[in-house]
Amino acid sequence: MKGYLQEIGELTSWLKSFQLHQIPQTDNTKADYLARSARLLVNYSTRNITVRTLVKNLPESNVMTIQVETYWRKPLLGYQERSILPADENKASHLKHRAARFVVLNGTLYKRSFLDSLL
Repeated sequence: MKGYLQEIGELTSWLKSFQLHQIPQTDNTKADYLARSARLLVNYSTRNITVRTLVKNLPESNVMTIQVETYWRKPLLGYQERSILPADENKASHLKHRAARFVVLNGTLYKRSFLDSLL
């Protein structure tokens, strides 16, 4: 390491200022890979080293797509936007009480919190 520092001192003597920071070995893995690759070169006159990052291919899997409509929102949106109520009085009453906890803004249903902010 002292030899390297002497060489750096000679090369940087013409600079106004120079700082050297030591990087912990755990943070220097990319440089280690590059140094190992450079050691394996037969022709040292070559200056270009190509570094490729290989990504492990995952096996393909069969996937079945299921589309589920959010049915619980439809009655709330219908009541909030168009005042549509179910024919059954109990269901209509339940929907009115439940709809009081929601608000529709620009076609999107939001739930009101306890402090009246939108969730």
